[in-house]
Amino acid sequence: MSDALASIVERARLVVLVGEGGVGKTSCAAALALAAASRGRRVAVLTVDPAPRLGDALGLTDIGPQPTRVELGDRAAAGGSLTAMRLDGARTFDALVERLSPDAETAARLLANPIYRAVSDNLGGTEHYMAFQRLHELVGDDAYDLVVLDTPPADNARDLLSAPVRLAELVETGAPALVAEPARIVGRAGSAAARAGLTVLMAVLRALLGGRLEKQVSEFAALIDGVLRILEERASEVAAMLAGPDAAFVQVLRAAPADVARAADLHGELAAAGIAVRCSVVNRTTPDADDRDRPVEQRLAAANDEVRRRVAELEADFDRRRRRERQAIDAFRATVPTRAGANSGTPIVVVPARDAAIDRMDDLAGLGDALLGRAGVG
Repeated sequence: MSDALASIVERARLVVLVGEGGVGKTSCAAALALAAASRGRRVAVLTVDPAPRLGDALGLTDIGPQPTRVELGDRAAAGGSLTAMRLDGARTFDALVERLSPDAETAARLLANPIYRAVSDNLGGTEHYMAFQRLHELVGDDAYDLVVLDTPPADNARDLLSAPVRLAELVETGAPALVAEPARIVGRAGSAAARAGLTVLMAVLRALLGGRLEKQVSEFAALIDGVLRILEERASEVAAMLAGPDAAFVQVLRAAPADVARAADLHGELAAAGIAVRCSVVNRTTPDADDRDRPVEQRLAAANDEVRRRVAELEADFDRRRRRERQAIDAFRATVPTRAGANSGTPIVVVPARDAAIDRMDDLAGLGDALLGRAGVG
């Protein structure tokens, strides 16, 4: 049994799955969530990907921002439950303003302010900020024992995971004061990313600033300050949550040289950010050979020579695939300590490819058994 994944399913408060696209990350997220619910935990599984794959795997016709209860039948132990939802990032910064303003009147004034419109339209990544605000709320909700997050493919996951830091950088630049002293603010921006963002905002504001807008500028600075201060505080809380002991990052990858190289890069980037990958899942490997204890001539004694020859070639090809996959896994194991330092002891779980697509609850349960029941190779 994989002690690492078993421990995560039974004890973690937050599980975040990361990896390249097409590695089966969404299915693994749903399978782990189902496994936790079947062990009596109250689980919420979320995706920031608008594609309906997670809903399909859970037997839901649609998955949206509102929690949807998944019918588990006799799969759930006493007290266990599973809820699915999609983190809604469509409304970007407006929804944050509405949620964090002291009252509805203040929010309405800020949303109608032309300076706010120019600034909010140029704040890249605000959908990620809002997604993390929602995730933070769910992790703190006593209705759930475990929250499982299925992230977008790796490049977007990096944007997603850096959102709290980038938001804090924005606030630290003193965004309200930008309207008064833009050059000074840009000069003291702490990072290249913050300076680049503020330069864009400056260009927009320069086009808008004029005598008739001085009142709107002053109002914007007064109204947005409180919202940004709250966001700064929450951004720090989110960053601490992701790096904390109750959060477990699970990386999903394929056993191919190019894939494991990219996976090792992501592994190292997370480590540099203070986030340890608790377990790596090498998914969809070539299954072990069955009935290979006898030569093909004996196993196919009734077949002609051409059939036996083709079967032997096919089996040899699968053997070569298994060797290449083993080499890729060994390379990943050897490379991760170099790039990730403290993560050198990360266990690796190998999950073979399944005979058919995972599109039913029984398929998810079987994947969960494979994730928890197959011994790690690392």
